[in-house]
Amino acid sequence: MVEVNDSPMIQGTVEEFLDGLGGHIYASIEGLAAIFLEHQPWSGPVIAIAREVATSHRLTIKSYEDFATWIKNVQNAARPYQMLRENATHLMWLEAIPQKSLVLTNGTGSPRWSSVLALGEITIDCPYMDGFRNLCAHANEVFAHQSARILLHGFYLCEGILEMWVFDRTGIYGSKAFNITKTPELVTQIIASYLLMDGASLGVSDLIKHDYRGNYIECEFGGPAKACRLYLDDSPIFARVNKSIFSDGLTCYRAQLQSANDWNYAVKVKWCELDEGSEAGMLKLATDKHIWGVIRLIQHRIVCGASDWRRGLALDNTCKLSSWIETARHVGPGSACDYISGPPKDEGGNSGDAPHATIGEKKLQCVVVAPLGESLHRFKSIPGLLCALRDALKGHRSLYQDGGILHQDISPGNIIIPAHGMEHDLQGPKGVLIDLDLASPVTTPSKQFESVGTPPFQAIGVLQAYLPNNPHTYRHDLESFFYTFLFLAICKRPVPVGENQLQLPATSALQMWTQGRPVDKARTKTEDMHAERFRAIMDEFTPEFKVLSDLAEELRDLLFPMRDGKLWTGTDHTTQGTASLYNGMIDAFEKAAKLHAD
Repeated sequence: MVEVNDSPMIQGTVEEFLDGLGGHIYASIEGLAAIFLEHQPWSGPVIAIAREVATSHRLTIKSYEDFATWIKNVQNAARPYQMLRENATHLMWLEAIPQKSLVLTNGTGSPRWSSVLALGEITIDCPYMDGFRNLCAHANEVFAHQSARILLHGFYLCEGILEMWVFDRTGIYGSKAFNITKTPELVTQIIASYLLMDGASLGVSDLIKHDYRGNYIECEFGGPAKACRLYLDDSPIFARVNKSIFSDGLTCYRAQLQSANDWNYAVKVKWCELDEGSEAGMLKLATDKHIWGVIRLIQHRIVCGASDWRRGLALDNTCKLSSWIETARHVGPGSACDYISGPPKDEGGNSGDAPHATIGEKKLQCVVVAPLGESLHRFKSIPGLLCALRDALKGHRSLYQDGGILHQDISPGNIIIPAHGMEHDLQGPKGVLIDLDLASPVTTPSKQFESVGTPPFQAIGVLQAYLPNNPHTYRHDLESFFYTFLFLAICKRPVPVGENQLQLPATSALQMWTQGRPVDKARTKTEDMHAERFRAIMDEFTPEFKVLSDLAEELRDLLFPMRDGKLWTGTDHTTQGTASLYNGMIDAFEKAAKLHAD
């Protein structure tokens, strides 16, 4: 028995994941098994292994122990063919009794989800869906812990019927079902194939490599001739919470050159849909135009596509998990075929042409940026924080006016304090804007009903995206800077170890900014910006921020002037009005920083 380490998936997350499978499952696919069994380097050896096993141990599924013995025979027969491999793989059981779940690994000792290479699930006396849910939940763990994982193989054996399953970032794909009593050698070939596949065939990306020093990626500084290794820190600086098979898998690492002592770069690994706006494109534009105070692009690489392995497969049956669950309450064992809703029927009751499946494509992208920095909430002093906010504002203005790009997602998590070298560079920014995922050219019109940004920091006008002719503007981003300052002033520090997000006190008035419909949050924020309500917010400031009440008042007055007796939340697009607001906020932070300098 082994215990898979790494953080386990909580049951609620399992259910949420399974509920989201509908429309992503393609079962009983013709030709799927052939892709991995025929015309492959391991095709000949697995046939030989199947013949050897057939003469020594007949495959029967009368008990879990029988199948465990058979698996052991397959592994023994495969061992001579693994001798030439540097890292031979082996199958391990996740539990002792009953032996239902298998993982393929090349490590020793207890495996980790971050090193699992393939999966297996066996059920003898359980409904089909019970085992399939386990297989999917285990697959989700693998993808959650392997952000660059391309695909994952798994087999499912239920009451003598075996299916091959392949998971990738856009769907789950099942083969035709095989009856093990009728095709025992084919079943052996499938299991043996997993044991003889190389890393690429198992779906392991070559993006992150390993040597004596640790994990690294190859980075080209100015061209292939200047390629070198960037070594990654063991622990990521950010990882998407509740990552799943179909999520973007966003993970960020510190990185350094082999000759360096400091971590100077950030490496961002992410799966993106083709129709998403390209952060790398915005970063390249900003870097090419030498925008001040914004993260610089060092390298952008598209590693691969999620669908590369399944070219030529005919996908025409979509199985929705919800219908499977309903059916599974009444149907016991079987195969995925028993749960397919099937193609639509014509009026005469005959099956029509099966609809061709449309599957969104995703690409694995790797972005290297500099400089590396500390999270804004880890500031060392009040003057240091104020200078960081001041320079981030300058960076925003440069990005907007010189680069023609609107950031659209200002929040504490998207501003960093540069970690190295900047303290000795009088001309360098003390605060840097990062994360251009939601950035957009100023020439691209905003879509009605689309509120862009991190919810608690969205401007009132952004929350009112349901109104016509109400585009996202530079002023909305400056309003988000103001809310960023307020959160920093109210949230307690330091942030607990292992966390990287500011947490509002449970009794804070700003809690209402995180709840309800956009129209409700817009109304609450508007009311909170009136003098009396705003004084109550300032009363929540932590002791170190109490001295910045005058700054808070000045920023509020700049952003929310009274016009005709009403609080004005509109945008002045004139050259004078734009300059006045930028200069006013930058000067306010500058004056406060000097006033409270040590």
